[in-house]
Amino acid sequence: MGEGDRKGVKAKRVVRASAHFTSLKYHKPGNEIMTTSEKYSIGFVTSKDGTKIGYRQLGQGEGLILVHGAMMYSQNFMTLAGLLADEFTVYIPDRRGRGLSDAHVENYGLSTESEDIQAIVNKTKAQNIFGLSAGAIIVLKTAIIESSIKKMALYEPPISVNGTKSLAW
Repeated sequence: MGEGDRKGVKAKRVVRASAHFTSLKYHKPGNEIMTTSEKYSIGFVTSKDGTKIGYRQLGQGEGLILVHGAMMYSQNFMTLAGLLADEFTVYIPDRRGRGLSDAHVENYGLSTESEDIQAIVNKTKAQNIFGLSAGAIIVLKTAIIESSIKKMALYEPPISVNGTKSLAW
């Protein structure tokens, strides 16, 4: 696919994934089907407390970190990463105890999760970050501490607004 070929294109589903690449199937308006393979690599950082945190990396351009929610792991973001890979170098960490990353430590909490993301920011020099659900809270905490983050996007952060209860929907 050339530059701009993905405009008006929606990712349908991940067709195949392995340690080296993932195939994405797209449906264009008019029902033409295109398939592309996005190569990715796997990297690791060591967090402040010594925990090994694994991540997937694909694309090229400005660095962008995608932080998943509680009941997810990095592969849940592969389709999104594939769509962003033409514009960004995308880093998708597995949060502690998931996928490529080591398990929790004794004093596990928001601060340790933020330290994990800070380790990735420091290694990759990524200045853009996106967080989904619980990942959004980790991103928010990290952005408060890590001054090198220039842009962040939060989607469905589980925070109370004006006294609402998170389960009151």
